[in-house]
Amino acid sequence: MPCGLRRPFHGRRIQAERQLRPPAALSPCPLVARAPPQGRGAPPPALNYIRAAGRPANPCRKMAKNSGGKRRARPRQKAKKAPATKKAVWKTLRHNGIVFPPAHEPKGFKVRIRGAEFNPSPLQEEMLYQWAKKKDTPYVQDKTFQKNFVDDFAKTLDKNLRNIKYSDIDFSEAYALADREKDARELLTKEERKEIAKRRKDVREELKAKYGTAMIDGKPVDMGNYMVEPPGIFMGREKHPLRGRWKRRIQPEDVTLNLDRDAPIPPLEGDHKWGDIVHNDTATWLATWTTEIDTGHADPKTGEEATVKITKYIWLADTAEIKQSMDAAKYDKARRLSSQIGRIKEQMASDMSKMEKRKDRDAPPTEGEIATTCYLIYRTSMRVGDEKSEDET
Repeated sequence: MPCGLRRPFHGRRIQAERQLRPPAALSPCPLVARAPPQGRGAPPPALNYIRAAGRPANPCRKMAKNSGGKRRARPRQKAKKAPATKKAVWKTLRHNGIVFPPAHEPKGFKVRIRGAEFNPSPLQEEMLYQWAKKKDTPYVQDKTFQKNFVDDFAKTLDKNLRNIKYSDIDFSEAYALADREKDARELLTKEERKEIAKRRKDVREELKAKYGTAMIDGKPVDMGNYMVEPPGIFMGREKHPLRGRWKRRIQPEDVTLNLDRDAPIPPLEGDHKWGDIVHNDTATWLATWTTEIDTGHADPKTGEEATVKITKYIWLADTAEIKQSMDAAKYDKARRLSSQIGRIKEQMASDMSKMEKRKDRDAPPTEGEIATTCYLIYRTSMRVGDEKSEDET
């Protein structure tokens, strides 16, 4: 090397990277070097890295003398902590429930299946009408989208028509209706459009005045949303395997409300009843329900068709003081966690060397599996979301 030139020193960077490298047996990645040190100098195992980072991993042992005069190692006694309990965020919570979409208005068209003409039921007509409204979109040309929709539509037909294909259905009358409605909207004058927009705005304002505010500890708080999703065709994102499946209508019996114990239960029309009423004062959601979408595959345990369950919530608005305080606490916790990243990386490297295979698939994950998962989340900056089934991913 010429005089006066020095090779840049990268020792500290390389040493920092090695702290997070998994054992060579786990991954063929060229960055993987060797397993972290084991034995007396290794960090203690832990499943919860955030909690492990909060207390020092002291490998030292206290020495005590027994009756024979010899010194023996005695492990450090750890204080047992009581399980953490969530703090109540409200004392009283009251609201007027949520809004359900209006019932389907009959259209009066017919459908031909394998050449035979049928008068569709209200559910069948609603499904065909929703399909016809998408006839000018690329979705209806998607083979998977077609198959999933026809599979769900066939379940509403007689048994001798359960094995129909997309080409067996004649959507002519439904398509014609969709075209007429589209042409009618385009022929509206400017004044007519304004009048329709004004009526819709009045309806929204009326609903917001009744359902858009919750009372928390006697103070009005805006709700983020107060309407249930209408039934329709599941669109999904990109190449979602369930695209084209039918999302059924949500009824009050499917909804759980969160209220305080003395709050009046919001009334319902007809003979409907709420599915459940809970009093969870540690939560800020006001209502929840589960949307089930058929997968077209049999459940290996029950033999029945498996479904994907998507849980929906009605939350407070982001401007609500109680929600902002909870978000601030979450960010403060992340800020404190950032100062312990070094210790967390060391703990992950230590636990990744303990790769024990689970005997049972339903058994809880091992330390090595948890450590590997945390390693991938950290290195890829992956955003962890809700748990999803195989058909939903």
